[in-house]
Amino acid sequence: MGLRYRSPVTYQDITEEPVWDYFKYIPSTFPGARAPHVFLTDGKTSIMDLYGKGWTLIEFTSSPASPSAIPIFTITAAQLNVPLTTVHIQNEDHVHAIWERNIVLVRPDGHVAWMNNSPPSETEVNDIFSVVMGRKTFRGWAEQPVVNYGRVNAVIDVVDNTPRGDPKFTAAFQKEIN
Repeated sequence: MGLRYRSPVTYQDITEEPVWDYFKYIPSTFPGARAPHVFLTDGKTSIMDLYGKGWTLIEFTSSPASPSAIPIFTITAAQLNVPLTTVHIQNEDHVHAIWERNIVLVRPDGHVAWMNNSPPSETEVNDIFSVVMGRKTFRGWAEQPVVNYGRVNAVIDVVDNTPRGDPKFTAAFQKEIN
């Protein structure tokens, strides 16, 4: 739980990635993380019940007078033919605290694509959609080096470098993992 992935199709414009501890689940809306499941204050409605079939923009504001990202995302999504559901949530402080930001764009698979506290400009929304739709790579994207997991990598090497159907395959595989 709490696993997240790094990808050129997640818009990661924040400075520091939160620490991930595989022994402890900490809900996060960091891009690449699965959006946290939280019940609203009515105790019956899951935030996931509010998602659309395509992309979903969740916006938390304290008042209707607060600046909103919904209009610019709606217009841009329509221009780009991106199916977008917008959800405006007020007076859900518990949910907002867990979701960490005022505006969160959720992919159709439930992973976070982008998040921020301030509504972006039209140019920024176009850029966000270009990245998360895979039309371009996020400007700060850098492939992370593969971690050396010792025996796991040795097993992968044996499997990848042994012809399938070779009777020696099982012996070579067992030799490397034992």
